[in-house]
Parts: sequence; C-alpha cells; structure tokens
Amino acid sequence: MAKTPKTKPKSRHMTDEDIIQVTSIISGFRKAPTWAKVAERVRKAGLPFSVEALRRKPEIQAAFRDKVDSLQPTVVEEPEEALTEEETKGLTELVAELRAEVSELRLALETVYANAKSFNFPIERLHRPLKYIHRGRTEERD
Repeated sequence: MAKTPKTKPKSRHMTDEDIIQVTSIISGFRKAPTWAKVAERVRKAGLPFSVEALRRKPEIQAAFRDKVDSLQPTVVEEPEEALTEEETKGLTELVAELRAEVSELRLALETVYANAKSFNFPIERLHRPLKYIHRGRTEERD
C-alpha cells in the first residue's frame, strides 16, 4: 500500500481576538522580537498562524515595529553644562567605592567556591535558583 502524503492542516481565518492575542504576545517580548520567535510563541499559545499570515495583518506589523522601535537604544544628548569640579570629585569617589565593593564581593564569591570545592559540592548547583518554600502552606512533619 502506498502511503498518502501528509498535508499541513489549513489554518483558520484570523479573528479580532486572535489579533489582540498576537499583539499582546509581541508586547510581552523583553528583547527585540523576530518574526520566527513571534510565530513560535503564537504556536505555543495554541494559534495556528504562520509567519506569512502574521505579517499580512497591519495591526500585527504595527505592534511588531513598535516593539522593535521601543527596544532600540535612545541617543542621549550631551549636557550643555559641564560637570563642576565638586561633582566630578564626588563621582570619582563613588566609582572608587563601587570598585572596592565589587572587589570584596568577588573575594566572597571565591571563598564560597573554595568552600564548595572543599566539601565536594558541585559548583553547578550553586548557580541554580533556590526552591521557593510556601510558608504557611508547608505540611508539618512529625
């Protein structure tokens, strides 16, 4: 018997609710979206639309452009007035304090790594987030 070729299921027409859902998905991006990433998230949301179908809708194109534009770095104009000598000195001191704090934190981190290594604790586990304990919901133990 010959196998019948698999065909892609036809996507349905895009409703106004679908467009609203897709634009909200686009607005939820933290980094600049790409059409492929948008289509992937749309599919994960259960909508059967291709990149081409998404790009055909002007509302979705506008939301995409707005999101990309909002994530572009803005140009900061040079201040008209230069910093005073006192402000410069204060900022220099602040930078020195912050560098000293970073140095102390690096030393503390090295100590944690050394202690973990001495107790044969896998360093990879140090980078995992801690489990959240629901205080008040945790069952009491005997």
